[in-house]
Amino acid sequence: DLPRLPDSSITPAAAMIHATAKLLPFAATLVHAATLHAATSDAFTAFSHNIHATLDIQHVASIAVDTLAQEFKLHDCTLMLDTKTYRHKREHAERFVSIERAIWAHVSSNRSILTIRDLSTDFLTNTAEGAKNLPISLVAFPLIKDHHYFGVLSCYGATADNADALIAYVDATINALANALHLHALHETD
Repeated sequence: DLPRLPDSSITPAAAMIHATAKLLPFAATLVHAATLHAATSDAFTAFSHNIHATLDIQHVASIAVDTLAQEFKLHDCTLMLDTKTYRHKREHAERFVSIERAIWAHVSSNRSILTIRDLSTDFLTNTAEGAKNLPISLVAFPLIKDHHYFGVLSCYGATADNADALIAYVDATINALANALHLHALHETD
């Protein structure tokens, strides 16, 4: 479980970064203020509207990975929910399989944000097939809502320069996916 922060206006993703600030080189910034700034941009407003306009899990996931990859100029973006993986660049599917298994195992067991400066040299991913050809960074976010873990959002090529704005997008993704998953679960019980 994540520690509770006294300011209830801090978003779940911001709370995770705040809670792991000692582990992240870029988390010492004013996360709350940066999240609010990002949340007022036109691009974020359009993203938030689009991602919350549907309750279809696949559509929410596709909007998230495509928008994050384009908005933040990521090498790729993947969203893993149980057995289903959604990615921006489908041609990377085979390249990232072993790396994503390692990321999923680490993030799902630790339930904390994972940052890797270089996939080809990090102890978690350097032995994975294809890692030597990918000298890129990674930030992987656990998808947690109301203490319920439901997946991992991995941003390949994310940097400290865009980390604060990325928090607002990840938080919107978490909320939209949680709503879609909840609706899906309700339909399955009927």
